[in-house]
Amino acid sequence: MSDNALMVQGGELTIPEMKAQIDKIQQLMRDIMADGIHYGVIPGTTKPTLYKAGAEKLGFVFRLRPEFDITREDMTGGHREYEVVCKLYHMSTGAEIAQGVGNCSTMESKYRYRQAKRVCPACEQETIIKGKKEYGGGWICFKKKGGCGMKYADDDSKIIGQKIGQVENADIADCYNTVKKMAKKRAHVDSVITACAASDIFTQDVEDFKSNSENGNQSTKESEDNKGVDRKTDQNTKGKKTDNGRHYTDKEIKADCRRGIAMLSKLLKDKTEIGQMIDHLETSNREDTITMIEALKGKIAAAQEAQKAMDANKPTSTQPSFNDEDSLKGTPGEVHRTGPAGAIRAD
Repeated sequence: MSDNALMVQGGELTIPEMKAQIDKIQQLMRDIMADGIHYGVIPGTTKPTLYKAGAEKLGFVFRLRPEFDITREDMTGGHREYEVVCKLYHMSTGAEIAQGVGNCSTMESKYRYRQAKRVCPACEQETIIKGKKEYGGGWICFKKKGGCGMKYADDDSKIIGQKIGQVENADIADCYNTVKKMAKKRAHVDSVITACAASDIFTQDVEDFKSNSENGNQSTKESEDNKGVDRKTDQNTKGKKTDNGRHYTDKEIKADCRRGIAMLSKLLKDKTEIGQMIDHLETSNREDTITMIEALKGKIAAAQEAQKAMDANKPTSTQPSFNDEDSLKGTPGEVHRTGPAGAIRAD
């Protein structure tokens, strides 16, 4: 009997067969799956969270084919909710192995709201900043942010009359496809964990609900490494608000992750994991990218310690680093959050 057919044989599993299935999952985690790509430990949790990429790998190993039943509910205000049932079938026998359920709604805060900023009346870009008093004060449409350079008085009603901060997302229809795919992902992960009897190894898509908890909908205990960081996100700017009040775009966060991957690449001789990270980054969503950066911090710190041990007898040791303002810093030192997604800096 094939190892991959353990779950579809007739009758109950023997203890050795059950142990073989658990061993196969753990071997897959060790040899194929990568921390930060296929799974990852979310701060404040103890068990690894299974990501979509990891669920796909487990399904491939155990020959599980997913089918999705999607139910849509149209809500007031143009909002929409999707409920998805994922059924897993064994590819060889066609037997139904397990089901999983997931739902997602545009009423979730990360889709419902956006962070409104002041818009220039002339060019209609969100590039208005407060002018410094020594240069005359007022409001300026900042050219370095893509603005037109127009200036406005301190009391100009066209500027101060604008509503800023958290507002309802007027373009909620732009999120319909996103919430449908998120519901599918949640259902798929749920079904794979159920099929593999792996809930003692993995938890489910905690990263999907993390943004909601930090927007006040749930209470999540943050680890010491996360203190002072506000991960409130918005749909319009897709920005990340940190303790300095700046909103980081998805592009900036992915750039930060690429710098971390480049740094880790310089520290490692085996580049296999680096290639997997690069491939995953191309298709990762915002939450997955942030989780990758969290994982990168630990991997870089461990690689640096290993390098320090190797270089203990050398007079000097040079580590790779990044030079831009919001980046991961590669020299050994205290790890804390400053740049996008909680980058590593050395004091």
